[in-house]
Amino acid sequence: MTRQTSKYTDGELAELATLDETDLTPGEKVALKRWHTRLIRENRPIPDAVEDDKRSATQVADVSVSPEQALQTAQELVWYGEQWPQGAELPLAAGGGKYVREARALREFAGRVACIDKGLTRSQAIKVRLRVVKGEFVAFKPKGAYDARLLREDGLWSVLVKYVGGAK
Repeated sequence: MTRQTSKYTDGELAELATLDETDLTPGEKVALKRWHTRLIRENRPIPDAVEDDKRSATQVADVSVSPEQALQTAQELVWYGEQWPQGAELPLAAGGGKYVREARALREFAGRVACIDKGLTRSQAIKVRLRVVKGEFVAFKPKGAYDARLLREDGLWSVLVKYVGGAK
């Protein structure tokens, strides 16, 4: 079996490893993963930048917002009370710093339902909902701390979110 050669040199890969993962293309991410695996297999030291990035990726990001900002955001959100509104659905389709203020307000007013995004197509709304539930948005970590549903209003879709528990 022949070894695959990367289009990147070790120096370029070490430099790519210092960048934020969101700035990398899918191809660069794959190349970095293969490089990291090769370094381990060859028993070569892994550069400190790669280890630091790996450590920071496992830590939950601090998404704290001051209580005053949370209150202001809470006043701007469309609140639906503690029950999901009529017509909110769980779609059957599978599917950084965005929504930080909304997530903080939802944590401060736990158990209440709020609209975090509206005017979306169904596809866009499903993607946002799944990212919220899975904790893929930094603001909505950890996974499972928030529940989200979709609401159709005038042909457009809104994403409704409720904080259900987790690290506060």
